[in-house]
Amino acid sequence: MEKLIHLYGTLKNRLLAFMVFLFTVVGTTAQTPTHYPTGTDPVRFNLVNILLFIVFPVLLVVAWIWIRRSARKKDEEQDKSGE
Repeated sequence: MEKLIHLYGTLKNRLLAFMVFLFTVVGTTAQTPTHYPTGTDPVRFNLVNILLFIVFPVLLVVAWIWIRRSARKKDEEQDKSGE
């Protein structure tokens, strides 16, 4: 009986994740509005575009690497202190 309850709980989470994925895909593959410019001009370099497309992604990658390293160090310290 406990296996059935566990299976039902995971099935509920998987179904919810599938529904979120389904609606996200529908939204991202929708047709582009006609009033939206669809040109292939390169992005102009102004302060906002530099911050948005260059600085912010680099900061995200650096923050992700820093967080992963600190988490890995904490895990290693806990493993050493647990031995």
